[in-house]
Amino acid sequence: MELAQIKYFIAASRGLNFTRAATELNISQPALTKSIKNLEVELGAPLFIRERRRVFLTDFGHEMVVPMQNILEKTQAAEKVANSFRLLKRKPIRLGMMSSVSHKKVAKLMSNHSAKSNDSELEITEMSWPDLQKALETDKIDLAIMNPTGLRMDDYTLRPLYSEKYMVLLPENHELADFETLTLSQLSGHNYVDRLACEMRAKMLKTCEASGIELYAKFRSEREDWVQSMVAAGLGFAFIPEHAVLVENVIKRPISDAELSRDIHIASMPGRKFSKAVQQFYRAAISYDWS
Repeated sequence: MELAQIKYFIAASRGLNFTRAATELNISQPALTKSIKNLEVELGAPLFIRERRRVFLTDFGHEMVVPMQNILEKTQAAEKVANSFRLLKRKPIRLGMMSSVSHKKVAKLMSNHSAKSNDSELEITEMSWPDLQKALETDKIDLAIMNPTGLRMDDYTLRPLYSEKYMVLLPENHELADFETLTLSQLSGHNYVDRLACEMRAKMLKTCEASGIELYAKFRSEREDWVQSMVAAGLGFAFIPEHAVLVENVIKRPISDAELSRDIHIASMPGRKFSKAVQQFYRAAISYDWS
């Protein structure tokens, strides 16, 4: 006796209509009829009486409805427990990311990878640059997408993903918005929104200082989304990676007299054993077209 036969019997017994039961189960009526006849042979007695175009349960069929329903319910409950157990045992890919890494680019990578490996699960955690290092070293994450500036390079396995320039982010109504490109000197005297946790912050400030530009940040935040939101609200300009814009009502302009850029890598710990899912995602990331 197979589970499918039990399902077919229960469905047919509810409405006493083989055509309706077959439609409900998404199978053909002949297939349903054959399955129930085979079940009757296995049980040694008829379950239904077929008179012309009408179907009735036999006395034996009536007696079998409740036991069959119990078998079905217990089997489905067991399958639910088994599925829950498998989900608990399955470990997601633990991906750490700097908040300034392009969400759109990483989401497209995930979509591309999921289409080829739809049984893998992925958990993203945004962290600051120093916290990503600690999380990698203490096995809190499997992989990190980050700018490795300042890392002890020999301690990590690094593969480049894409490069991007830093640009000036302005409110749409800013007085410098009409310029297609900007020089650092044009920014002098304008309100500046400072991202305190930026791994490129020291380099940007040093570049401005070398050009004789003093920046005073009346508004500051460690978070990328807050910096961008403050720019959108008209509180000042900010330096931002070209692919990292998350908010509306802002414009970005390239800097013509300074080269500020960064390289985004995927980082892992050398020698650490990874699951098949992590290995597949890692290979997908380094072979993906990030342009």
